[in-house]
Amino acid sequence: MTASKELKSAVRGFYEIFSSADVDGVVAMWSKHKAALVIGTAPEEWISGYEAIAAMFKASMPEMRGMRLVADEVVAYAEENVGWSADRSHFALPDGSEVPFRSTTVWRKERGTWKLLHVHSSSGVPNEELVGKAIPVR
Repeated sequence: MTASKELKSAVRGFYEIFSSADVDGVVAMWSKHKAALVIGTAPEEWISGYEAIAAMFKASMPEMRGMRLVADEVVAYAEENVGWSADRSHFALPDGSEVPFRSTTVWRKERGTWKLLHVHSSSGVPNEELVGKAIPVR
């Protein structure tokens, strides 16, 4: 796999369309492949299949009007018609506050256009809070 400016641009494009509250545009960026999957930050956010993902965005995006997705640091790699990205980003809320999150995505090139196949987002929680003790990572 090699670094992909084209895929990095697709990630940023998704964030721009999301931030403009264009529900149809967001849904159009998704693959209709049966393996499509969204895993969000809330425990119930495990949505599989294009139709369920489209319904989720149509239901949730009106509640997020005024929120912007901002890509702070994106890496993207691709090989032929498959690629992935990872980013550290944040939601910019209407009151000026920011909520950091991380996400990974899997993309599939369909008819020359990158389409989302999988998104997994998370909010970093310290190990002490999650499992009750510090766990070294370095």
